[in-house]
Amino acid sequence: MITRKPLKTLMLVIAVTLLTGCGAQQYKLDKRAEITIGVAASMKPPIKTIAEEFERTTGAQVTLTYGSSGLLARQVENGAPIDLFIAADEEYIYQLKKEKKTSQSLPFARGFAVFVGKAKTHTDLISPMISKIAIANPKLAPYGRAGIEILKNNGTWRTTNKKIVYAENVAQAYEFVKTGNADVGIVALSLVKKTGDPYTLINRRAYNPIISWVAVNKKTDNPKTAKAFLQFMRSPFAKKTLTDDGFELLEVRK
Repeated sequence: MITRKPLKTLMLVIAVTLLTGCGAQQYKLDKRAEITIGVAASMKPPIKTIAEEFERTTGAQVTLTYGSSGLLARQVENGAPIDLFIAADEEYIYQLKKEKKTSQSLPFARGFAVFVGKAKTHTDLISPMISKIAIANPKLAPYGRAGIEILKNNGTWRTTNKKIVYAENVAQAYEFVKTGNADVGIVALSLVKKTGDPYTLINRRAYNPIISWVAVNKKTDNPKTAKAFLQFMRSPFAKKTLTDDGFELLEVRK
């Protein structure tokens, strides 16, 4: 059963596709198999769906805990019982690898930023009608850093920086807009793509690529299940789910 808790360097090299097919017969797990996965807020829609299918396929139990990439990385660093960590940025994975906290890590998808709320263009942001712009905390969340890059690169920073309200993570930034606590949000495409809420895709050249990574905690108590989920991330089902939620799949070295 899925449970949930609130909570730059780019490797884009053509080689062997990470997301390749794999059959259910490959997952030979104990009936009591379980895994806890720390998931970057921007990855919530696809990972929830992928985890549910992994449970159905393997019989394993999956617990998902969501938060900003930075906050989750800190938890892994401090010994939290997270078996697998899915981040929206290489920086946090690199640091964990440097500290020998992970046994395996791979980049697998690129995410994209959108405007949601009352603004459709950059010029809308400087309108007096827009008083609050929600972005994730740039110290903890890749989409927050991207938000600031976007505002600086589109030339509106001098006006818009006074309008920013910071959220703990990108999902909370979106919630600020939905609840009327912000007029506009710079959030992940994956969070809004299937909601029916209107959004405007932001030019990908306006911010550094946002690359999602998956890493296995070196101290996991469930290494077999963690590796099985990592393998499942290469399945056609996972591939379709990610693309349906607005991600661009990557081809990477093994």
